[in-house]
Parts: sequence; structure tokens; C-alpha cells
Amino acid sequence: MQKRKILVVDDKKDFTAMVAFNLIEHGYEVRQENDAGNVVAAAILFTPDVIMLDVMMPEIDGLTVLKRLKENEITKTIPVIMVTAVASASARLQALGLLCADYVVKPVNTAVLLEKIENVLGPDSERIGN
Repeated sequence: MQKRKILVVDDKKDFTAMVAFNLIEHGYEVRQENDAGNVVAAAILFTPDVIMLDVMMPEIDGLTVLKRLKENEITKTIPVIMVTAVASASARLQALGLLCADYVVKPVNTAVLLEKIENVLGPDSERIGN
């Protein structure tokens, strides 16, 4: 069985490194991206099964990135889980309106992230090594 692939996007390198470490430990293949401007290209090259995307990033916010992903023919069907410190109802509604698969507020533990990923991937998302 091929490992499921996750693209983790956040401008904070320590956050993406921690999430990547935990996901790799649970059998996922992970790519980290810290520049919001590179996300669509990274998604096209890496072909992730899921994208985890922060909302608040310096040059381009995550909601704009989400919109670009959903407008691109190659990336529009990739599920996106927003993982962010922004807990406002308006940000959540805007993300859901742009068709994100789920929305998680930081700080979030590994068990919650894994549950969200497995919910998005569906029941056939068994990972290598489990």
C-alpha cells in the first residue's frame, strides 16, 4: 500500500516541522511548505491526498491560497483542512464557503489532526505501519 501524502502549509517552520514529524511517525509521506506563494505549485508537483493550510500568513493569507487551489483544475479536488489560530466565526464561515474540508483551531494535538485527516480521507485511509 502506498503512503498517503500530506502537504503541510504554515509560515512557522517550527510548526510545520512538528506536524510533519508526527505525521511521518504515523505512516504518512509529508512535504512542508512555508511560503504561501508556492502552495499551488507544490500541490501540483507533490500531488497530496490532503493539504493542511494555515489562515494567517505574511504575504498571502490562507483563504486566498485556498481560493487559488479551488480555482486550479489540477488542485481543485484536493481536500484542504484549515489549521489556524484564527478562531473567529467569520474566518471559519469564509473557509467553509470556499470549500475547505475541515477547520481546526490551534493549538491542536496530533490525535485531533489524525482524526481530521482520516475523516477527510475516508475509511480506506489505512496507513503503512499500523
